[in-house]
Amino acid sequence: MFEILFGALLGFLLFTLTSHPKSRISKKLPDKKIKNLQVFPRVTISAKDRVFHFHHWMMLTPILLFFQNIIHSDLIQGLLIGSIFQGLLYKDRFKIIVKQADHAKQVKDSSFHIPLIKRFIRK
Repeated sequence: MFEILFGALLGFLLFTLTSHPKSRISKKLPDKKIKNLQVFPRVTISAKDRVFHFHHWMMLTPILLFFQNIIHSDLIQGLLIGSIFQGLLYKDRFKIIVKQADHAKQVKDSSFHIPLIKRFIRK
């Protein structure tokens, strides 16, 4: 039980520090693109005037469900649970299809904030 809680806390903090657009760490991450597919730090597909944004919680949930009976590590399951929970705290958590013009604004104005980690987030 301790390993699951520790993993959840670790996953939550890891994704908070790396996925928040205003995070210092997130700003230093390189953009990796293959034509219209961006694979890092966000997974998006650009098509005409729309952007399909696949949130990290959407990708981690099937991984957790699929590997739950295969991987018997409480720490890894906790990491996945904490990361999924963190992703569900964003306001735009259910917005998948966004207009191309609104996508940059949506990423910039992401509305997740934890006061404990203020020093990593620039305003």
